[in-house]
Amino acid sequence: MWAIGAGLSLLLLGFAGFSYNQKRKDNKKIAEEKQKSDDLLLNILPFEVAEELKEKGKTNAKHFDEVSVLFTDFVNFTANSERIGVQEVLNELNICFTEFDNIMEKYNLEKIKTIGDAYLAVSGLPVSNDQHAKNAVNASLEILSYIQQRKKITPMLWTSESEFTPDLSLLELWV
Repeated sequence: MWAIGAGLSLLLLGFAGFSYNQKRKDNKKIAEEKQKSDDLLLNILPFEVAEELKEKGKTNAKHFDEVSVLFTDFVNFTANSERIGVQEVLNELNICFTEFDNIMEKYNLEKIKTIGDAYLAVSGLPVSNDQHAKNAVNASLEILSYIQQRKKITPMLWTSESEFTPDLSLLELWV
């Protein structure tokens, strides 16, 4: 009788341990999925809007009297991708967009999205800012300065293959 009781106790203890470990794994998986969901939400919505959506399950439309829009576009991106090589151009684009993100953060602009080789951001959203135009202009100037630096680092991507002069650009940027 004693052996049966001990066996049942061990069985229950083993089951409890298994259940505890399974619960920990499940909680970890839930936390990972929640983080993925939050990251995705923040990738498509400004922080304030994402937080409101998570808290209330909906967002209310807000009116902003003044905002500034910053839009960049690489000139002849598709044609140059074919000539230079898609991977090289995409690598350069990724490097540039990463720096654009840093510049947006510095000047309090909100990145809206990248559309192929175009980059769209706004100033004065989602938090109203009376310096929105100045911030957008300063961000634009810093982007242009950064692109001039990139032209020196990777001249093959930014200048004609036959002439290495900065004025004959394969990749140009409109801001």
